[in-house]
Formats: sequence, structure tokens, C-alpha cells
Amino acid sequence: MNVWADRLIADANLVTMERWSDNLPLDQIASRPELAIKIAWALIFLRRHHKLRPILSTLEEVSQEADTLVARSMLALVLDDMPRAFAQVDQIPITGQQPVGFRAFELGAAANVAGYRALCAGDFDKASELLNIARSYGERGEAAFSGGYTVAVGGMNLVMQGRLAEALARYRSGMSAHHLDLEKPFATGSLVSCFISALYESNDLDTAESMFTQFHDVIADGVLLDFMVPGYIAMARIQEVRGRPNRTEEILAEAEQIAHTAGWPRLMRIVSWERVRRLLLAGEIDRAQAIASRIPRQPEFALPEGSMIYTEATEGDAIGAIRVALHSGNVDTALAQLATELAVAQRQGRSYRQIKLLVLDALAQRIKGNENHAHRSLHRALQLAEPGGFLRLFLDEGEKILPLLRDEHTALAGNSAPEAAALRAFVVRLLDAAGQHADVVSRPADSGFQPLEPLTDREKQILVYLANGVSNKEMARRIFVSENTVKFHLKNIYSKLAVASRLQAINAARQMGLL
Repeated sequence: MNVWADRLIADANLVTMERWSDNLPLDQIASRPELAIKIAWALIFLRRHHKLRPILSTLEEVSQEADTLVARSMLALVLDDMPRAFAQVDQIPITGQQPVGFRAFELGAAANVAGYRALCAGDFDKASELLNIARSYGERGEAAFSGGYTVAVGGMNLVMQGRLAEALARYRSGMSAHHLDLEKPFATGSLVSCFISALYESNDLDTAESMFTQFHDVIADGVLLDFMVPGYIAMARIQEVRGRPNRTEEILAEAEQIAHTAGWPRLMRIVSWERVRRLLLAGEIDRAQAIASRIPRQPEFALPEGSMIYTEATEGDAIGAIRVALHSGNVDTALAQLATELAVAQRQGRSYRQIKLLVLDALAQRIKGNENHAHRSLHRALQLAEPGGFLRLFLDEGEKILPLLRDEHTALAGNSAPEAAALRAFVVRLLDAAGQHADVVSRPADSGFQPLEPLTDREKQILVYLANGVSNKEMARRIFVSENTVKFHLKNIYSKLAVASRLQAINAARQMGLL
């Protein structure tokens, strides 16, 4: 079994390894530390804490041996003890090695952890260097398992730098690579979850939703916290965009259940902040403030100054607190926090975080009446976002960003510079994604723009349901008609409003004063 375990672990056949180890007496495992380490690898990534505890004593007995450091570092990651994981990987000689077999797999995993630590520290070049080493070791050990994490962290590294298009290309390449066998889902769970998040950022909602459905079980059962979160948050937001708030809540509740089972309080905090964001956008300020007030502000662990875990860099406590202040009318507080966070993000070259903060700053400056400053912040956000194609970073802040985008569209229309043309095309993409065609946007709100034909009373009724996110099936139930009849009315509404989708119909109707 010890010989076979080398391939079982490297090939991500974790459940098989677990099943085999279940048939071994504990005293026999304890007398073979080398085998115990390999069993621990499987149980760590399967999050089988109750089975892992008896094995830990064996690992502790040989804790001074370098061979156990990688496994213990990974265990610390599973337990969400980042400082310990990073401290232990520091003791491992990663570079300049010529490993083979299982040791190549282990050192590839260690290089992944070191690369992730460099990413968290904002040292993106160092992260890329370590991930190249991880890829090399993974190939030497023919390790599908660690290869999936290498691609996932590499994509994260690109996203943080604002290079979304490159991240998507890397994820696609990783999914098709021969060593990431889709028949071995534990090798791809982390990669798929991060891929889903990147697809969502580019507004490719259909592909992202399909992938989450296909790989749901492995993302939920066998992926580390920081790799699980991107997929779950993206899927929850997709359901919100689709007008399925109940499904959104189901996904967030499932993430909470995973947090309880795995002992991940940080995941509980992430889910809570997502609920706060949803409530703020829905105008339920009091409820949002109540939930926010119960979220612990201090992280469960402390990292070196300047370091920021991926989930904190993309959302996290600071951005959550800024949103609460902004929507609660405490604009000065929001602006002060934004100035601090933007300075750090700019200094560290965290382009993704800069875009998000600049969008929030534009909203805050508009509320404050600082129109020129709001324009500058939004313009800078667009400059950073356009090359990578980040759409959801703007659209996720709700309808309040749309007037700013419309103003920017108008301002760019008279600028013939090549950069202005590219930005204007990007703004058109954003407005189209929000359901506002550029030709509709260009019409003044008071220009008398009206439907091509008057809407009937039934069509007006359905339009109101549409604006409230009611599904076709529910509309049919409420007005006692078939779903096909509802679809017939919607087709007529779209034709009369000269639009092609639900969102476009809602926005056009608001411009016409029909809603």
C-alpha cells in the first residue's frame, strides 16, 4: 500500500486512499510514518477531521523530520491557519531540487503554498517564479493533483494584477491539459472554482453556472477555503442576476453549512458580508447594518504587514465596511476609508482591488457632489478594467453606477483619441450587460421617448412583475394564464420597447416613465 499510495495521492484518487486506509489497524499505520503521511494527505484534502486526529499523533512524533513539513503545512491550510502554513513552508528547501516520484509531488505542493504566500504579500513576480517551479515538480512527479492548484493560484495571481483575459486563457488551457484529467475531479476542483469566478467577472454567466453545476460536489467537499469561496460567491451572484433570490440564499446557506462542518469561521464572515452587500443594494439598510454589526472585524489570524489573503483582497472586511458607510449616508467615513485602502492597493500594484475601490469612490464622490472627482475615479477604474474585460466589478455595485456610466459614455463620445474609443466601446459593453443599449442611453431622459405602440393593461402588469424579478412561471400563476401566454406578452413588450431582454425592457421602461 505504501508503494501504491505514491500514485494514488499524486493522481488525486483520495477516496480510494481513504477506503484502503479504513481497512488498516491504526497501530500498523502508526508503525509506518511514511505511510501515515500519505494517508494524512488524503484525509487532509477530504476534510475528514475525525479520521485524521488519530493519525496526527504519529505525525507529531516525527515532527522534526523534514519529510512531514509539507503535509503539516497543508493541514494548517485546511484548518485555515495561514501563519502556521506559511511558517512551515518557509522551512522547506524548495528551489534547486531534483525530486522524483512522491517527493516531487510534495515539493510541487510546497511550491504552490509558497507561491500563494507571495501572492498574498503582493509579490506577484515571486509568485509566478514559485508557480513555475511547482509546475516543473508536478510534471516530474506526474502529479495531476498539485497541478490543479498550480493553475488555480496562477490564475489568481493574474486576476489580482488586473489581467483577467490572461487568467481565463490559463484556466482554459489548464482544463484541457492532459495532466488535469476530468475523471479525477479532486485534481480540478480548485481550478474550476477559480475559473468560475473569472468567467463571472467577464460576465460569461452561462458558462460559469454550467461549470458550477457540473463540479458542485467536488468544490463543496474537497477544496480549500480560499479556492472554494470564489466559485460559491460567483454562483450566488449569478442567481441574483438571474432573478432567483431564493436560490442565492440556498447557495449562501450551503456555504455556511460547510463553514460549520469544516470549522472555518472566516468563511462565515465572508458569507455574512455577501448578505450585507445584497441587503444594501436592495435598500434594506437597517437589516444590513444589523448583520454588519455582528461580524467580527478582526481576522482569526495575523499576517505580516502588507499581506492580504485572496478573499480579503477581492472583498473582505474593509470593502464591506466601506459599502455600509456609503449606503448608510456616512459618506465622509467611506471616503476616508477609501483613501487609505486605495493608497495601499496602488502601492502594492493590486489592480483588481484598485478597480473595485475606485468604483466605490466614484459613487461616494457623486453622493458628496464632487462630480469631477467622481468622473476621474470612474475613468481610472475603466482604464484599469478595460484591458482585462472586468465587467462585474462595475455592475455588482447596482443601479447607482449606471448614471455614472451613462455620463462617461457621453463624455467619451466627443473624444477621438484611440484610448477614448476603446474605453467608449468598453462602456457600451457595460451598459449592454446592464440592459441599456447605447442608442437608448444616448437619448435624453426627457426627450419624449415612448414605446413604438402603447402597452396594454396586461402588458403593463407584466412589466411591473418583470421589474420585481418575478419568474415567467410565477407570473402565469398570479394572472391565471399559461407560461406560453406570458412569453407571448413579453415578446410584444420587447417589440414595443425596441429591446431584446428582460433587463433592457426594465431600463427602457424606466426611461419612458412606465415604471
